[in-house]
Amino acid sequence: GVIELRWDVPSPEVLHELMREPLPLGLRAGPLARTFYRDIYFDTVDGDLRKRDVSCRLRFDLEDRRWLGLWVHGKLEPTAVFAGTSGPARRLRALVDPGHLLPRVELETERHVRPARWRLLPLARCVFTYDQVTVRALEGSFGFQELVVRGRRWAMPPVARLAPAIETQYALRAVSGDRRARAEELMSAVGSDQLARAVHSH
Repeated sequence: GVIELRWDVPSPEVLHELMREPLPLGLRAGPLARTFYRDIYFDTVDGDLRKRDVSCRLRFDLEDRRWLGLWVHGKLEPTAVFAGTSGPARRLRALVDPGHLLPRVELETERHVRPARWRLLPLARCVFTYDQVTVRALEGSFGFQELVVRGRRWAMPPVARLAPAIETQYALRAVSGDRRARAEELMSAVGSDQLARAVHSH
């Protein structure tokens, strides 16, 4: 399996500085590569999927290729979701009528990827990704940044061992929960702030 750990990065400027910083624990960095993708999360008006701890996502890449994914209690169920005879499709239809699904939040991610390895080992042991995320919703658009490290459980060094080194060397705060949940929390905070400003302006 793959382990993924994430940290909040306070600004786009700091994110770009991290791309040039040495990696922790003496890891060697491979070439930096850039990519982009857009995620749209679907739910009903009443949030029926969220109430069941289910996420339904449509992903677009730079070439407009598309992937559908269904997460049930945090586990990814890939392949076609809205229609068809696949297991995920049947489970989705058992939860809600797909005709009632609407786009609830959109995340655009500009990602820079940097593979990492030990100096004497030729293969990448884990991957550092530097994500600039733009959230688009009815409440408006805003952004946040994350450093993400992914590696297989058998990777050396273990990804979990990298966590304290990253937090010490880069002075970052770990974040938990999925990215959609973080975006929704930020949307709620933005909405509350807008409401407070509207109240104070009257």
